[in-house]
Amino acid sequence: MNFEKMHRRTTERRSFAEHQSLKARKGKLHKTRRGQREEFSV
Repeated sequence: MNFEKMHRRTTERRSFAEHQSLKARKGKLHKTRRGQREEFSV
């Protein structure tokens, strides 16, 4: 394993984790708003 490869993977993983957290946050918001869909889809 090359150090560069490992480093690149770690950086990619961190960004991917951040992306996943953002997606999860959006999903949570969507889930909470799903019940009040009528209010939001005005």
